[in-house]
Amino acid sequence: MVLPLLSRHKIPATPENYTTWFHYVLGDIQELNNKIDTHIKASQPFSMEFCETLYRKYIAPADLEHIEAARDQLITSIIETNGTLGETGESAERFGQMLDNLNTSCTQARSVTDILGVVKQALNETQDMKNSMDQMRAQFDARTEELNKLRDELNQVRHQASLDPLTSLANRATFFDTLEEIISTNSGNPISATLVMLDIDHFKKVNDTYGHLVGDKVIRFVADVLRKSTKGQDTAARYGGEEFGLILPETPLQGGLRLAENIRMTICSTNLVKSNGESLGKITISGGVAEYQAGESVQNFVDRADKALYESKSAGRNRITRTA
Repeated sequence: MVLPLLSRHKIPATPENYTTWFHYVLGDIQELNNKIDTHIKASQPFSMEFCETLYRKYIAPADLEHIEAARDQLITSIIETNGTLGETGESAERFGQMLDNLNTSCTQARSVTDILGVVKQALNETQDMKNSMDQMRAQFDARTEELNKLRDELNQVRHQASLDPLTSLANRATFFDTLEEIISTNSGNPISATLVMLDIDHFKKVNDTYGHLVGDKVIRFVADVLRKSTKGQDTAARYGGEEFGLILPETPLQGGLRLAENIRMTICSTNLVKSNGESLGKITISGGVAEYQAGESVQNFVDRADKALYESKSAGRNRITRTA
């Protein structure tokens, strides 16, 4: 039921969109259904931005369940560990009192039998303390294993939240976070960083001609080229729809231009075919390259690269343009 709905409303079958409409069909999120029904009644198109808003507002909060569960598990571990420390502290205090009592008993001993009795008591108490310590160590080992597992799960959730589900590149939020970090951590110091914005030419025609599934494959193909073309501290991100961004720290403008041109040539020289062998024709991209200017904001940096990108579009596409 979901797939025909996506097709009817010309919505790409991405994991996020599928999940959103799965819940719409299921009817378990009434606010979501009301929002979609109102949109349909008004004959409004389901734009990429609107679909993203639906997912983030009504579906993405479910991801918080992982965080809530992790938080509860952490609190439980802390409480149990604290309880173990308390029990061991009481055992240690009793052991100290026992040693004081044994010292008194030894002073008052008048025979070998008395001394043997004291030794026997000391051995028993020491064994009890050893058992208590062994139990504590086992509990700490168990807590350590649980916390390590919890850390790994949280790292995985955080990693997944930073990626675009379709391409596994960094998502838009991570793109901006990375730029913010580069600029803020180098505040007051000269920054050599270049930004490349790329867009697939005539992508709507690909979707209209071959369908969204083929369109998704084209997006993944471009993403793979970007992934293979970047290294080290570079960040390749899906900015939105068919637009991508490359963040290149410690890279001057000329280095960014060379990289963007290599990516453009790789994409336009590759012959993509459908599963039946039918060629999709030449796939090309347009790009804009900007070098960071001291003191400018993240948004201004992105806007300048975007402006250069659209200059490439206006000049005939399949080309890379640098900012003035």
